[in-house]
Amino acid sequence: MRQPRIALDATAVCRARRTGIAQYALHLMSALGAELDGLRYEHHYRLSRAWKRGSGRAQVPGVRRRWFQEPIWPVIKGVQAIHGLDARVPDWRGVKRIATVHDLWLWIEAEQAGAQEPSMAPKMRELARRCDAIVAVSEATKRDFLARVDYPADRVHVCLHGVDPRFRPRAEDEASAWREAHGLDRPFVLYVGDEVGRKNLARVFEAWRQCHAKDRYQFVVAGPVSEETVASVPGARRLGYVSDEDLEWLYATCDAFLYPTLYEGFGLPIIEAMASGAGVLTSNTGASPEVAGGHAVTVDALQVDAIRDGIDRVLALSSEQLVAAREHAARFTWARCARETAAVHKLTLDRDPLHTAS
Repeated sequence: MRQPRIALDATAVCRARRTGIAQYALHLMSALGAELDGLRYEHHYRLSRAWKRGSGRAQVPGVRRRWFQEPIWPVIKGVQAIHGLDARVPDWRGVKRIATVHDLWLWIEAEQAGAQEPSMAPKMRELARRCDAIVAVSEATKRDFLARVDYPADRVHVCLHGVDPRFRPRAEDEASAWREAHGLDRPFVLYVGDEVGRKNLARVFEAWRQCHAKDRYQFVVAGPVSEETVASVPGARRLGYVSDEDLEWLYATCDAFLYPTLYEGFGLPIIEAMASGAGVLTSNTGASPEVAGGHAVTVDALQVDAIRDGIDRVLALSSEQLVAAREHAARFTWARCARETAAVHKLTLDRDPLHTAS
């Protein structure tokens, strides 16, 4: 009997800078490989987005790569299921359809602003209409999806992210040499991200201005944050975009990682920083506390004084607490994510279709 073939819509990896969803797609595709648990995988890329980004396609040994564009079928057919890795899936006939939902922040944000029909709502409803199964990246995302979309709960499956082994502690002599080479001559706390509203940077900066730690630590900001914004904070240093290698070292050499985001569907930086040996401050909303598992300082991200006090608390974490956090992060692996995702594929192939493609 031939192996069932699963197409992964891999278009999400075709980005110049692979953050968040692109990292998820790349690591999952690599961990699934050419085959896993009796399933055969191939990677499909949308012409409309990936044609000019061909260099960004994943290179996984033994995996076939295809182009496709809706509503046209691929030239070579024969897959039994298509899994969209970024909340989108083609409405192909005669195949099972699965999609990963990462978060519903735009819907939640619109609700908080009083919108009658959030712009994200039609997209999620259409996804529910098309899909035979949904993969949610956390229990929080599953709850958020089911609270807003009419869909069978037993067809929403949670598959948690993994953390890449390259995120790890470094020997003190190596860490000191790296800090010196990069002009980080003082102990520092780290922020990684951009200036979008849910990342909560304005409150983080205000909390930093008020906290006791600012006299003893530097505040290092990595990511697309403007010079003007960083200049408003005394003692802050802006790095801009950093390479993947530099990000590993930043996590491993900082004294604390500040991530009091207003909402995350998963929050991969939390476990990346933990795995690197950093103390983590994050929020008590969305998936952040679920991912942190009691090993981070969690705060009300809407309250500047809570963030301020949390900064002092995270810098006071003991070595035993940091070791426990690393052990917690080690349980998140891409191999586990791949096995759980393959199990969803097999289950979906065995079940009756939820919908008939239009």
